Amino acid sequence: MHTGVFRLRLTLTISRLTFAFLLVFAAAVAFTSGPPAGFTGGSTEPNCTACHSGAALNAGPAQFSLSASDSFNAAGTATVTAAFGITPSIKHGFQVMGKDSAGAYVGGWSLLTPSTTQKNGPNHVNHTAAGTALTSWSADSIPGALPAGPVTFYAAGNQTNANNAPNGDNIYTRSVRVYQAGLSANATWALGSVQPLTLAAPTQTNQMYVIAVSELSSPETPVNATMAVPLNLAGQFVQLGWSLPTIFQNFVGVLDAQGNANAAVAIPYIPTLSGLTLHFAYATVSGALQVTEVSNRLTRTLQ
Repeated sequence: MHTGVFRLRLTLTISRLTFAFLLVFAAAVAFTSGPPAGFTGGSTEPNCTACHSGAALNAGPAQFSLSASDSFNAAGTATVTAAFGITPSIKHGFQVMGKDSAGAYVGGWSLLTPSTTQKNGPNHVNHTAAGTALTSWSADSIPGALPAGPVTFYAAGNQTNANNAPNGDNIYTRSVRVYQAGLSANATWALGSVQPLTLAAPTQTNQMYVIAVSELSSPETPVNATMAVPLNLAGQFVQLGWSLPTIFQNFVGVLDAQGNANAAVAIPYIPTLSGLTLHFAYATVSGALQVTEVSNRLTRTLQ
C-alpha cells in the first residue's frame, strides 16, 4: 500500500518536473525564432531579463550598440542597426522598436534581410532562427507622418550561451534618436578653412531656422513640452554664434521650398583654437515664433 502510494507520488513528481523542463525548453526554442513583442527595455517596455538570467543588465562581457543616421533622409527613411562588437558567444538575438516624441509607437518597418530579421507585429523587429548566427542586424524605419520632434529607437540584445535555456544569457539595452531635421557637415575641420553646413528639414518647408553653437553638449535645452535642442545653450559660444556673422555665416535664415538651406563656419587661423570642440544644432520657427522642429546635434573638433 505504502509502496504504491510512493510510486504514484514519485511518478507525479517526475511528470511535473518533465513538464516544467519541456516548458522551459519550448520557450527557449521559441525565442530562438524570435522573442514575444514588447521586450526592448525602452520607454514602458520590460527587457529580456523578464525571461533570461545571467549577469546584471548591461553588465555582461559583450559590447552591444544601436546606431542609425542622425536624421531621416529625404524619402523619410532611417536605417537602424543593432550589433554586437566584442562578444564571447556564438549565438545572439535582438529586438528593436521606435517611439515618436508623443510616446506613440512608430511602425513602417522594411526588412533588409528577411531571412535573418522579421517583423513582430506592427511595431517591433527581431531576429529569426537563422539570424541568431549573426552579430549585426539592420532594418529600415519608414514611419510616414509624425508629430514634430525626434523618434527614439530602443533595442535589447541577448548574448546567449547557446544552451537552449533561458539561464546564462546576458542582456543589454540601448537607444538612439533620429531627427526629422538634419544638420550635416564635413568630417574634418581645419583652422583657416570655411566649412559648409547643410540643413535638411523636409517637413518644415519655407520656415525660418536658427542655428545655435555651444561648447557644451549637455544638458539639453527644452524648447516646449515634447522637444529639446540637443545643446546646452548656457555656453559662452551661443551669443558669439549670433554676433559674429562673418564667422558663423547664415546662422539665421529661411528654408527653401524643399526644406533645405546652407550655412557655413569660417574658421580663423588661430593656433590656440586647435582642439576646441563645438556643437551645433538648429530649430525651425513658425511665423508665430513657435519652435516647430529641432535638428540633431553636430559635433566637430577644430584641427
